[in-house]
Amino acid sequence: MVMKNMKSLNILLVSFLACLCMACNQDNKGAIYQADSINASFTFSELELSASASSPVINVPVYRGVTNEAVSVNVTSKASIQGLSIPSSVTFEAGNNTAYLPINLNGAIEPGKSVSIELALDESTVGPGCIGETTVTASLILEWENGGTCTFIDYTFAEDENGQVAKNVKIEHGKGTNMYRIVQPWIAAYGYGPDGFTTDTGVQFTYNPADTSITWKASSSGTVADLDKGAYTFVWLAKYASYCTLVNKGNDYYTSMLGLVSGSGYYTGFAFEFIWEEGWPGK
Repeated sequence: MVMKNMKSLNILLVSFLACLCMACNQDNKGAIYQADSINASFTFSELELSASASSPVINVPVYRGVTNEAVSVNVTSKASIQGLSIPSSVTFEAGNNTAYLPINLNGAIEPGKSVSIELALDESTVGPGCIGETTVTASLILEWENGGTCTFIDYTFAEDENGQVAKNVKIEHGKGTNMYRIVQPWIAAYGYGPDGFTTDTGVQFTYNPADTSITWKASSSGTVADLDKGAYTFVWLAKYASYCTLVNKGNDYYTSMLGLVSGSGYYTGFAFEFIWEEGWPGK
């Protein structure tokens, strides 16, 4: 299987290099000019590229076969969402066979989301066997860094009305954003295994520096946290505001939600609290 994949890759590279070399004996004059017959090409007809929220620009590589002059190649684009900053051309420096088309994802998509972008090079610059069109799937990822610690108190499964307490629970911060997440707080409180939980997605939220409030990050179905692979799900639905509450006094945050128990249905009274001691940005 490895040899087969390597063979396919070699064929692809040979084909691509042939595309670049077809125009090597052409004589192109001038400074930066509108390209003509330079065998411009994308690398593949489909690409997957990602950028971090702290550096939200992807760079789409474009190649050419003629490198003796600087050249500008027109690019048309179509995206599945509005708000993307996509240049209408890509410029090669003299002597270089590679240029990059920068696309800024900032403000267009949320971290963890993706967008489909169709790109096309000016047909007159694309030679036989070259790739003049590509579809880029671009995503914005979060880079997590230390965001401090908290005391986590769960009231949902606790036998004591004062809750089950876990201290020094890790909080992580998404670089370049106001997004945070509490890492496996229920495993921290109850332990891992049959007497605790085997999976714990934790909870993710956005911090509002204007008033120190937070907003839970929920899926389209309202899921905020999932325990034991769907056995217990914390659900936030705005239309059930009497059951879904979130209040804070400084760094102390209390929330109640609906709970979905697998095979049993929805319940009220799923609740927890966290006191954000170390790293709280509201200090």
